[in-house]
Amino acid sequence: MLALADAHPRLLRFCGSVQSPDELFFQTLVMHTRFASRVLPNNFRYIQWPEGGACHPTVLDEDDLAHIQASGAHFCRKLDSRASAALLPRLLAWKEGRAGWSA
Repeated sequence: MLALADAHPRLLRFCGSVQSPDELFFQTLVMHTRFASRVLPNNFRYIQWPEGGACHPTVLDEDDLAHIQASGAHFCRKLDSRASAALLPRLLAWKEGRAGWSA
């Protein structure tokens, strides 16, 4: 990865100018390797975008639990310690209940 990063200085410069370089740096490098064909076309994140093309995802709360569970996602975005306070313990309980599950 370091050799690939060194070989693409434009990527390093670009990442220095964006707000969240950690969300694209390694992903971009991986997609320029022989492993690109092994990357799944799903990020396994449950994200709820407001209607109307908002810039930020909706903060999830307890009412979203059923949608999160049905989504098959491994992660969810966007949680807030206050607004998602009732959701967080339910997510943890769901996770602990699935710990012994196997396919």
